[in-house]
Amino acid sequence: MLLPDGLTQTAALADTCYQSIKTAIIEDELKPGTVLQERALAESLNVSRTPVREALQRLAQDGLVEIMPGKGAIVKRFTAEDVREILEIREVLEGLAAGLVAEAVTEEDLNWLERLLAPAEEHLSSGRYMEVHQIDLQFHAFLAAKAGNSRLLTILSMLSDQIRRMTNLSREDRARAAESILQHRAIYEALKAGDPVGAQEAMKEHIRSVKAYLFRKMGFR
Repeated sequence: MLLPDGLTQTAALADTCYQSIKTAIIEDELKPGTVLQERALAESLNVSRTPVREALQRLAQDGLVEIMPGKGAIVKRFTAEDVREILEIREVLEGLAAGLVAEAVTEEDLNWLERLLAPAEEHLSSGRYMEVHQIDLQFHAFLAAKAGNSRLLTILSMLSDQIRRMTNLSREDRARAAESILQHRAIYEALKAGDPVGAQEAMKEHIRSVKAYLFRKMGFR
């Protein structure tokens, strides 16, 4: 059934608002605890308040926004429980992914990963921490996609926005970038050796270190 033009346009505007606000939250342009005023957002996005309201409701379902009765919407703050649960899921699933990749890794896969990881040290020494961060994102995405388990990939995709928002908190930290480079190399070496157990454990250790870093940074115990 075709929707009336007005409804189609409203849905398109709501999606545009959703993508714009979501990106601002994930990239930390809208900080945790920021009050999201419908009127101000509508003016900045040059739309009415209706598509903004719909976008905020979707973002609340995604766990990026919290709707406060009588107060409107705010950018959701991470709790210790949020960090613990998401990183525990990552540890299990990404550890599994690394092990699965190690069982069937190809020379082409290894060459691609080597080309990806090779510039990391130079980026680090030159202070280009954002480039190191981009390598990290591509590394994890590649292994999840190459694991050959569609349900694993689906679950990680469902958490991708919250994972991206968390990892963005460390993207300009030199010490964390240096640690990440070493850990990625350890995972790569296990993959190269065709060692599923070693690859799985190296990935799990990497994710555990991310969790420890975030707990320290956020002041959680």
